[in-house]
Amino acid sequence: LQMAGLLSAWTEATVMDDDRAVRELPAEAVVVGADAVTPTSVINKVRTRDLVAAAAQRGLPCYTIAATTKLVPLELPAPEPFEATPLELFTRVATSSGLLLPEEVEDRARQVRLHPVLPMLLERLDGP
Repeated sequence: LQMAGLLSAWTEATVMDDDRAVRELPAEAVVVGADAVTPTSVINKVRTRDLVAAAAQRGLPCYTIAATTKLVPLELPAPEPFEATPLELFTRVATSSGLLLPEEVEDRARQVRLHPVLPMLLERLDGP
């Protein structure tokens, strides 16, 4: 809802339920948030992948908005209610550094330095 409020200053933005959005796509572009961005995917709430894939099939541009602090150099597990959406389905990623191509975001995510304990914690989450 916050994103729709911000976008409404420059364009007409509508918030609707996921099923309707995926089915009808009554838009000229799709804009979604991001909980994290890895070198290969955008992690966000479930149904994001459905929405972005449906928009891509119709030739609609897809954007995600993510602060540069959400870039992560490792692949993350995406347990419910999250899912991974392939980065290449997005037209651009809006960051505090500007609108970036998926390839640029991949490079920037890979350059992020994590505390050494975090990769070990991720390995534990993945488990044997």
